[in-house]
Amino acid sequence: MKKVVALLGTKRKVNTYKLLLNIRNLLAEHNIELEIIELYKYDMNDCVGSLNELIGLEVQKS
Repeated sequence: MKKVVALLGTKRKVNTYKLLLNIRNLLAEHNIELEIIELYKYDMNDCVGSLNELIGLEVQKS
């Protein structure tokens, strides 16, 4: 079975979420699974190393 991943960034279960559910149903007709990853459920922080590189600071390694 093929698999498609969709990233959803909002907590609201309105337009985009409903659209993804419709897409999931259409893909299922063709034996394709859609996994919706709701990004708001994850604790994500900025990458400090990349941020420091942008502003010219050296990254301290422990």
